[in-house]
Amino acid sequence: MIFLCWQFRKKFGNVFSLQNCWANVVVLNGYNTVKEALVNKSEEFADRPYMPIYEHLGYGHKSEGRSFANIHFPQALAQGGLFPFVGRPFDPRFLVNNAVSNLICTITYGERFDYADKTFKKLLTLFENSLNEEVGFMPQLLNVAPILLRIPGLPQKIFRCQKEYIDFTEKLVEKHKGTWNPAYTRDFTDAFLKEMTKGKEAEENGFNKSNLSLVTSDLLVAGSQTTSTTLRWAFLFMLLYPEIQSK
Repeated sequence: MIFLCWQFRKKFGNVFSLQNCWANVVVLNGYNTVKEALVNKSEEFADRPYMPIYEHLGYGHKSEGRSFANIHFPQALAQGGLFPFVGRPFDPRFLVNNAVSNLICTITYGERFDYADKTFKKLLTLFENSLNEEVGFMPQLLNVAPILLRIPGLPQKIFRCQKEYIDFTEKLVEKHKGTWNPAYTRDFTDAFLKEMTKGKEAEENGFNKSNLSLVTSDLLVAGSQTTSTTLRWAFLFMLLYPEIQSK
């Protein structure tokens, strides 16, 4: 697909459209074009396309997540095992992913896991497996032909790992409730639980048990991948431009 887009760019320019079955897709190429869309006209491009495959998990118009920045990333990266590699080359992918994921766990559950912790390792494994399920032919087919999602048992079979991931985060939330004190907000989950106590109106606005599981799951998915990928690109640019790194 990337190779085809590169070929189309040479023929049609930096902006062209494709039809993916019944869906129209506009493809943007090049730094200036992407910056014009995502930075200069960010309001117009702020939304995301409708993804039918997520409905089988319960995501709806009242299911929302938020990603966070944290100034303690360098400390988390060092605690994650950076120091043994000082002075020699290494692949930072897993170290950065683990550090970012742990920071999001701190924001979400108020708990920073030890990197050897079995719960943390299982959470990351389920998280990685759920992401791998979203790529490939079948998820794309279900997005353009969502009527296939009505086939009994098909979504559960294709997205088994995503269900396991959400079930596991539900267990973390239930464990969290055991130490919850409404008078003291430790983290995102506590804040959400406090909103849930405000009655029917809060529930109708999305503050319910089901949405809590979805949002806490989505925080790790949406926040860790985007943040860790951005950081790895930043590392690469600093290596390529030492004068920027020195600043």
